[in-house]
Amino acid sequence: METFRISQSNAPFTRRDCIPLLHPLSNQSNKPFLLMNCRVAQPICSLMMMVFKSLMQTSARLELTSMLITVLDGLLDQSMGTISPGKENASNMNFGLHISCMVEEKLALIQRPLDWTQADEAQAYGRCLTEALEDNGRAWADGNIRIGDYILLIDSDTRVPEDCLLDACSEMEQSPEVGIMQFSSGVMQVVNTYFENGITFFTNLIYTAIRYTVSNGDVAPFVGHNAILRWSAIQQVSYEDEDGYEKFWSESHVSEDFDMSLRLQVNGYVIRLAAWAGEGFKEGVSLTVYDELARWEKYAYGCNELLFHPLRMWFYKGPFTPLFRRFLRSNIPFTSKVTIISYIGTYYAIGAAWILTTANYFAIGWYNGYLDKYYVDSWKVWFSIVIVFNGLGNIALAVMRYRIGERSLGYALYENFKWTLMLAIFLGGLSLHVSQALLAHMLEIDMTWGATSKEAEFSNFFIEVPKVLKSFKYSMIFSLLGIISMIVLATASFIPYDWRIQDFVAILPMATVTTSHLLLPLALNPALMTFSW
Repeated sequence: METFRISQSNAPFTRRDCIPLLHPLSNQSNKPFLLMNCRVAQPICSLMMMVFKSLMQTSARLELTSMLITVLDGLLDQSMGTISPGKENASNMNFGLHISCMVEEKLALIQRPLDWTQADEAQAYGRCLTEALEDNGRAWADGNIRIGDYILLIDSDTRVPEDCLLDACSEMEQSPEVGIMQFSSGVMQVVNTYFENGITFFTNLIYTAIRYTVSNGDVAPFVGHNAILRWSAIQQVSYEDEDGYEKFWSESHVSEDFDMSLRLQVNGYVIRLAAWAGEGFKEGVSLTVYDELARWEKYAYGCNELLFHPLRMWFYKGPFTPLFRRFLRSNIPFTSKVTIISYIGTYYAIGAAWILTTANYFAIGWYNGYLDKYYVDSWKVWFSIVIVFNGLGNIALAVMRYRIGERSLGYALYENFKWTLMLAIFLGGLSLHVSQALLAHMLEIDMTWGATSKEAEFSNFFIEVPKVLKSFKYSMIFSLLGIISMIVLATASFIPYDWRIQDFVAILPMATVTTSHLLLPLALNPALMTFSW
């Protein structure tokens, strides 16, 4: 397997986001070309190459032509981490695609007579590549860097079934309206701690819900990996950025995959969910509570970017972004718009939980019976959530998995209720962190997220305690102040009787929020239980 490289020559650090590419010279056989685009963490490149070799050998047997792009996250500044001019790896992918498009534009101008041969094509390609590099002035490249008809987008911690390429390309060929075909995925576990096992259950639950809702007519999501993308559709929704360059992936959004999904749907393309591969596609899950929390913060920040301008810009640009306004005016089915907006709204509901629960604690504690009847207090909301989601929801999920043959009824019920407490602590402890991400974008405060852990790292109690105190100091302060305040207002003798808050319906929701925030970094951190050196 050959590898080819594109890199920037004037970067102040060693450029590590090289883009190896493989591609045929021309489409002589009218068979689809497949590009495999992978965002790779350096330590596991050798493992991924085994997956790619297996995939490419299978595609060769099926007479499909395939190639490989590998994108690393930004510049590597010695050992201090990665630095990238844009958000995530979008700038790296755009850079490679831009050079490839420059070559294609020059090749399109060449007149090819009837006796044109592969040798002539190769010579013309070499000349066009040289001219493109001279025009760019910053790029280094070698080999064939032309892009295929379809792009298989995967992450470095995913696994791909060997026999998926022919069926995927055939379906895309027969469905020109499909811009992205998202595969349903299983989970590839690494360390098998109770936290990873719980997140594995939660991830499988999400994919079960996605398959169920999409099979009933809902819009399919694009999760950013394990998907086939149509290259012509991506070119159609490209845009010219403020720097004058054509951009395919958004460099100004954290959630560049969600941005791509919206742009494709606004332009009339369909996102399709493919479940025929079963759990052949696998993805990694967060190994630590830090990574999972960062993922939720990143999603919340990205959703706010897509919907709202920062507060400073509301006076002259309005609150909503041009993309969101185009989305509302587009011919996307109304039900799909409701689904997408509802998904985005969940982050605002989670972020507002700690604020509204605190306000409810004082409102019900001091003014219970004097509030207007339209006000629904937190106790009623909390009770209905417990009954619907923790109770009836788990039973309904078990029945559904039993009826579709995934689980036995008894095991499904056991598994669902087994993880109820962990998910209650995790989801209950998200509020403060999600609101931080939402406000950070509104107030133009930069937030950065490091690369998630793909492999198990050694840690113990003495390493984790300082890490927890540093990462969760504000949420723990909020939790401890809330718990102390509730105890004082309920039991202290120096508090006047009229100012005491002793109502169960006022205390329980507040106690749930504060306790969940306090337990999140402690109860869901297996490394705290490790006392080895």
